[in-house]
Amino acid sequence: RVRPKHGTRGKLVEEVVDLSDVVDLSKLAFDDRGCGSSQVTQGSGHWGDIHRIPRAMDGLDVLVYSFDRHPGFFVVRHGLKEALASRMVVECLGDAVLRPPATTNFNKSHGLCMSGLWDAAMDNLRLVDDASATGSPTKWARDGAGKPASEFLASLRWASIGPCYDWTKRVYLKGQDHVPLPNYMKVFAEQIWALVGGHAGCTDALHAEYRPNAALINYYREADKLCGHVDDAESDQMQPLVSISLGCPAIFLMGGESKDIVPTPMILRHGDVAVLSGAARRAYHGLPRIFPANREHQLVDADGKPISDPYPASPDPGPLPACMLYSRERCFGATPTSPVERYLHDCRINVSIRQV
Repeated sequence: RVRPKHGTRGKLVEEVVDLSDVVDLSKLAFDDRGCGSSQVTQGSGHWGDIHRIPRAMDGLDVLVYSFDRHPGFFVVRHGLKEALASRMVVECLGDAVLRPPATTNFNKSHGLCMSGLWDAAMDNLRLVDDASATGSPTKWARDGAGKPASEFLASLRWASIGPCYDWTKRVYLKGQDHVPLPNYMKVFAEQIWALVGGHAGCTDALHAEYRPNAALINYYREADKLCGHVDDAESDQMQPLVSISLGCPAIFLMGGESKDIVPTPMILRHGDVAVLSGAARRAYHGLPRIFPANREHQLVDADGKPISDPYPASPDPGPLPACMLYSRERCFGATPTSPVERYLHDCRINVSIRQV
């Protein structure tokens, strides 16, 4: 794909992204016991055995994956019904999440809440000068003297609902007013944990104690990344994190308790749900890259030559090529038909639900 190279003042250069060692759960072969080969990549990666368990949740057939290399870490593929995924996206962009007193990356930089942001951006409105009072609803107008709402929307990077999170001090401000976690998000996280928690060797008492009440929401654009980190600000770190992927595909790195441990790279897609519990709560993890679905990504082989058809129609096509043709992956079909769908073709939203 093409992107500006650092230090070239915007000059466009070709950049090859090698995905030969990335685990793609949709392409793994499993035996009758649901165990995948430990040699799961075409490159030098050897990421341990991966297990697949078919389950049903709320009338939806899902696949639960566990990883011998990462005890307590699970991925639930296609864990959301499309109606629930759509609702969650809309609410993450609207006042169900962005209204005062929820916090976003604009509270510190501009002293602003972002209420009405989505509608203002769709209506080509601008910020009104007197809309800078912290904790007050933001004011927008067609003749506003401030920045266009569309620029704020493009710069939206995180929001915190439930007890607000101070990203500088890395603590939850439990005594402050906050937007409560929507009940359907709470119920969904509880359902996911009930689905996978028994496989984590957890007790029934721990199941009963899980009371998710907060979420950190990240909004990623093409050049964004999340460096390796451990979520350790919660008071009870025995309780799981339920992390929901919406929008563009991304590479997720699941590491260990030390940065010296080489992480397992894997692809997460729209509707996938990752769960970090037990030992995985103490493990470093991060997100180094997303793949906008509205961009063409030229597929090349190990010698840099273009691959015209990565999925040949022959009965035995042999090993898959080193990369995926992400231009074929769409979140809501081949052509987005609404502003929200168009937004998701250029953005990834991650909703990480937890108990604080």
